[in-house]
Amino acid sequence: MKKVLMSLFVLSLFVFISSGVFAARIPVFTIVDKNSCNDNNEVLRLSDLTNAHGEVLNGAGNYPYALCSDYVANQVCDAGEKPIIQLSSSTNAHAEVPDISPSQYTTTPVCYGDLDCVSTSDTCGTNDNSADGKDATTYPISILSLSSSSNAHIGPSSAYTTKICCTSVTYVTSAFWSKNEAGSIKINDLNVVPGKTQIYLVISNVESARDADIRFEILERDAFINDKIKTITSATVGGKASEIWTITKEDLSKTKDFNEFFFKVYSESSSTQVITSYGSLKMNIQDPSICEGKNLCSDYKDKSSCDNYNTCSGVAENSRVSTQIDCSDPLTTCFCEWNSTRGACSGASKITTVNLAGEVTGSGNCVTIPDSSDPNGCSDGFISYSWTATWTGTGKRPLDSCPLTGSQSIACPAQVQLPFFDGIHFLITILIISAIYAIMILKHKKTHRKKK
Repeated sequence: MKKVLMSLFVLSLFVFISSGVFAARIPVFTIVDKNSCNDNNEVLRLSDLTNAHGEVLNGAGNYPYALCSDYVANQVCDAGEKPIIQLSSSTNAHAEVPDISPSQYTTTPVCYGDLDCVSTSDTCGTNDNSADGKDATTYPISILSLSSSSNAHIGPSSAYTTKICCTSVTYVTSAFWSKNEAGSIKINDLNVVPGKTQIYLVISNVESARDADIRFEILERDAFINDKIKTITSATVGGKASEIWTITKEDLSKTKDFNEFFFKVYSESSSTQVITSYGSLKMNIQDPSICEGKNLCSDYKDKSSCDNYNTCSGVAENSRVSTQIDCSDPLTTCFCEWNSTRGACSGASKITTVNLAGEVTGSGNCVTIPDSSDPNGCSDGFISYSWTATWTGTGKRPLDSCPLTGSQSIACPAQVQLPFFDGIHFLITILIISAIYAIMILKHKKTHRKKK
């Protein structure tokens, strides 16, 4: 009996380890008696453990409870910092979510370090399943909850449906799937054409692997043993790294399911795990013909395919208006955008400009309206097009990266010729081989009879 129990324990531990739950440490916030919380770890004071009024730390009410953090950070709202919540007054106050518009409570914000927070009906750090449009996977820190979006009472995260979820560049390590190298377009659902579709594995703020060699291990989650799909080596610069994965038929043949892809990051020098990606990537396998003739954003004729532009690699990059635009630049994001007025898909680049001091001087979208009617199509291996461009945003139009008009010629990407090898193709192959062997056997018998 003891051996059986021990075996079950070992199996449970193995499943626990293989499931990828050893993710990066997330800061913890709890509502406790204020005397049990160090002054430097207090965020705000509360009148009760739940259904509470709030008070800033220098308020007059001397409330007995505190929202307490497990790390020390600046407790004052400096210029440009975002609030966790906003209070109606310095004490005996109702609360308001940080992202409400317009805000009723503007005089008493509550901040803590560089926490960047949103309100959502989802559990912090989980997949977005609500209709509020907030991506809770990127806000893993659970702070508290409110009874409503404004004029609300305060409680722990389990008390109310309006959750306050936060992230932090300083204290939270992030690992996620992205449409682009800069990591500015996170994704959890992907249409995949084997051999054509690409996706980026992105990590940031990895102190334990800062400026070090790392290893991305891609897996597909199963009930007992996760399928190992691929390993990609990389290096961090400033605690950040981004690596591209071209999803091949060979990769997908290593799993039967396509719903729970995730990745782990290991230090190459010590082989210790640094972080596990937040959320899972679901893949929807597409027929290769979907990418035929898809060279520019304008080749997508409906909103759905335009929104899933990265199914066919290189389309957004091909559609940039100028070679001066570097789609891998962290200050630039290249994508396809559906224009409902024109009923067309256009190439777009979100460009942020900075001065020599690193201060942001402008930000906006450069949107192209191309004419891709090359009379030769891709028959000569290249497609030429001209464009006009529009600029919307702050600051002046960056003329070098968003010219009004222009033209260029790009190489047409090679198309995937072979369809995905499935069970039907396997059966056909077996039948053909069997037929060949049958013919060979018959010939052998005829030859043997003639000799007799």
